[in-house]
Amino acid sequence: MRSFTVLLFASLSLTALAADYGTTTNPTPNMAHAHMEHVDKRWASTPDQQGFLTTAIAEASIAEQHSLAATQASDLAELKAHVRQVAQALSGEGSGNGLGFGVVDAAKGAKKHIMLAAQSPGSSDAVQLHALHIGTSASNVALWAEQAIALTDNVAVMNDLSEARTKVNAIHDLVTAIVHGSDADGDQVITWHRNEGGLAQAQWHMDLLNTAEGL
Repeated sequence: MRSFTVLLFASLSLTALAADYGTTTNPTPNMAHAHMEHVDKRWASTPDQQGFLTTAIAEASIAEQHSLAATQASDLAELKAHVRQVAQALSGEGSGNGLGFGVVDAAKGAKKHIMLAAQSPGSSDAVQLHALHIGTSASNVALWAEQAIALTDNVAVMNDLSEARTKVNAIHDLVTAIVHGSDADGDQVITWHRNEGGLAQAQWHMDLLNTAEGL
């Protein structure tokens, strides 16, 4: 009986000691939360190691500033200079005021990782729900950015200011949709749906998801 008591005491002592050092449990990492973190907190290859969505928003803000300036340019040289800045912020290619990553890759990265979060074992209903909203908006953004880049290529070889301004207005409309979303169906409400949701809608649903997950 004495031996049993000694062994029991030793076992309890070791358990308590392990608890003090945080070694009694080894919780399984929440992979859904890990991928969510890649979307809006951190990713190793982005500028300043920010999340994909955060990076997309920063790049799009630069593109928006220059697309607006391009619509107000007084001559072709000034217009083209701002359009080059738009192209760099959207594509991440070349030199300019952008971060060097680009809206396209950032939006695609956000979609990839939010969908990985939804596909992770044990992901919650909230993750499943908002991943669709965030992923759809990110897809819209990548598509609009690619369309805008194609238009910047057109402007680069134009010699007529009036024609270039027409293209620039279209570029600015696309960049505005990237940042704020687009009321595609004219119902005065911008949702996360295809052809509507932009970065603002993606961020809103990301915030809702973080709150739902207690992050």
